[in-house]
Amino acid sequence: MKGKNIPILLKDIVDNINHIRQLTQEITYEDLLDDDTTYITTVECIKKIAGAAEQIPTIVRVKHSLIPWTTLTGLTTTISRQDLGTNPETVWKLATEYLPGIKPRIEQMYDEFIQ
Repeated sequence: MKGKNIPILLKDIVDNINHIRQLTQEITYEDLLDDDTTYITTVECIKKIAGAAEQIPTIVRVKHSLIPWTTLTGLTTTISRQDLGTNPETVWKLATEYLPGIKPRIEQMYDEFIQ
């Protein structure tokens, strides 16, 4: 992968975190469960984040080790329950707590790459 693609991947991660935030900022967990469209879109954004993180080269991940790459690349597995689809509680925690918490680190990394 060429270095010029890394900022695109990082922006994709940030954009999906922002989209999740827009979807979930004014709703409750119960609202998320009751709204299939919001739930499915949130899950898809989480999967996109995982996919983009997987494409970041290992050498770059090592250099930016404050970002929990293993967790990010494993998000699809994290939200899934065996044979039952997705785990709504995990989706909610990722959407409202975890991903907003790591967003500043991803943004900082993005800023370093575009300078």
